[in-house]
Amino acid sequence: YEIPKRDWSSDVCSSDLRTRRNQPPITKTPMVPGDGVPRETSLVGRFVLRRHLGAGGFGDVYEAVDQTTDTTVALKVLRHAEPMGLLQFKREFRTASTLVHPNLIRLYELIQDGDLWCFSMELVDGIDVLSHIRRQPVPRREAALRDSFSQLTVGLQALHGAGIAHRNIKPSNVIATTDGRVVLLDFGIAKEIVPSATGATSVLIGTPAYVAPERFQRTAPSEASDWYSVG
Repeated sequence: YEIPKRDWSSDVCSSDLRTRRNQPPITKTPMVPGDGVPRETSLVGRFVLRRHLGAGGFGDVYEAVDQTTDTTVALKVLRHAEPMGLLQFKREFRTASTLVHPNLIRLYELIQDGDLWCFSMELVDGIDVLSHIRRQPVPRREAALRDSFSQLTVGLQALHGAGIAHRNIKPSNVIATTDGRVVLLDFGIAKEIVPSATGATSVLIGTPAYVAPERFQRTAPSEASDWYSVG
């Protein structure tokens, strides 16, 4: 699998963005504490939320049914449409929307309905990779470890080949399905790999326990930093 590099000259989603301005409003149902969006409701007249899967810095992720295709997907919903959060949300979609690889989560469509922003993606049904390995019978754990990290390595090589650093590799962002497929998730802080002089950051971004030492010096994202997080 070879993922083509893309033009990073603009942070604005254009053809990737499909608006749904004339769809029915969100159904008024009681709010679920901590979720940010009502459960068992219809969004943009299309997605029916089933359950809350998790939350990140900018949004919540739900299992949802896409009524236009009659398929079950994961739906990430932006919690607050303030400028910086919206920019980051669009950037996450743009970063990963062209990635097609069995070991990278597949993003489908970015949608706007008034102040509501969300994007649909592949629903990966599984558990974090370390839990998957630990659940194996003792004689099979080494084989499961080798297989899981081999798949993660292949996926990360494809990501780097597309010119992208993930920057937040940790067990909860690597899911193993029941059939053993390993998938790298969450491109919320992924970034183009650029020369260090132009890509340095003023703040530390990522999960400290898995961040490479050089990242504490606010260096630019690199392949090496991601590999440190893996190993």
